[in-house]
Amino acid sequence: MPVSFSVATHPANPVRLSPDVQEGLTGEGILSEACEDPYKKAETVLQFALVGTEGSGRDFTTKNPRIVPKHNGFVNTLLRASFVAHEGKQKLAIVVEGTRDTVDFGQMLCQMVDLIEKNVVDPTMRGWALPAFTTTTPNDVTVSAVLLMATCKAYFSYAFGFITCGIPRVTLEGERSDWVDILGRLEKLKKYGIETIAWYHLLHPVLTRFVAAFDAPESEENLEFWGKVAHYKRGGSGSSFYSGWINAFNVFSKEGKWLGHVLDTSIESDDAPESLSAEVFWATYANRMNLVLDSTPYHRLDSMCVPPGYAEVDVTLDHYGDKFDCVMVAGLIGMGVSSSGDESLSAAGEDDMVRPIPGWWMFTKKEDADAVAEAP
Repeated sequence: MPVSFSVATHPANPVRLSPDVQEGLTGEGILSEACEDPYKKAETVLQFALVGTEGSGRDFTTKNPRIVPKHNGFVNTLLRASFVAHEGKQKLAIVVEGTRDTVDFGQMLCQMVDLIEKNVVDPTMRGWALPAFTTTTPNDVTVSAVLLMATCKAYFSYAFGFITCGIPRVTLEGERSDWVDILGRLEKLKKYGIETIAWYHLLHPVLTRFVAAFDAPESEENLEFWGKVAHYKRGGSGSSFYSGWINAFNVFSKEGKWLGHVLDTSIESDDAPESLSAEVFWATYANRMNLVLDSTPYHRLDSMCVPPGYAEVDVTLDHYGDKFDCVMVAGLIGMGVSSSGDESLSAAGEDDMVRPIPGWWMFTKKEDADAVAEAP
């Protein structure tokens, strides 16, 4: 069974939904909001699917779900070298602590101006990368399969946001065995070099605690861990940073560049790096410590470097001899908003729960799609 627990003592705040989201977005509308650059190429959406927001596990393709498009997450760099990533827009976002009634929007605008200036050959890869858990739906598998084929493209947009200190309630979906399965899959990362060994050490403490949450959800250790998900800090010259264990999922840029602690790959060790404990590995290959879990230090990340959460790939559709140039887009494309019905969680128990939404689209390309995509 899923496990839920309260981390912060303050109630949850309802999500403020724009009128178009409240009325419901079509599949094409969601694509345009969540994946702007791929949408520019779209002529006709042939098919799309999203996972429902009410916890039923069923897929939906109607215009009724309330999806708040968002662009975040990470993409596995192991496959990126086998595919070409096209440059596109990038999201510009300023996130601060406070509320819309207390922040200095003038200062935030200044920060925004500063930002403006500035194939897989492994036969075991498929089984390792595709989900097969108690909560896995056909849509989940489709999304993951497309992601195996695709690379990411970012796009420009402007956003102001706020971080509230603490998460009122966390629900880890699926069974404990699912998370144990994911934890076991991490070993494969040790096969690909120093950077992915480092990634293994970053992910292992986090996923170990995900598993432990099923055993003691209300323990002080679990609640303390979930209080260290992310911390936002604004620096000088408009720069800002995220720290916390969330950065275990933010270790490669969209070009596949390592974003974590600087690793000294010139070190010659008597022991193979994959055989080292976390403590010895980090002491050997890195020297900077921030948040530390199980001897693993977690890096901080410039807010402009958070990798996108969707990918796209060109495909050819042969329809009884007629060939169409198409594109498939897939990934975590938005935030699903639902109501808990629990007035102890929020004042009205409405629009107070969020969850990531995986989805995918396939559409025929416009004749000038590539030219449009490359336009500044």
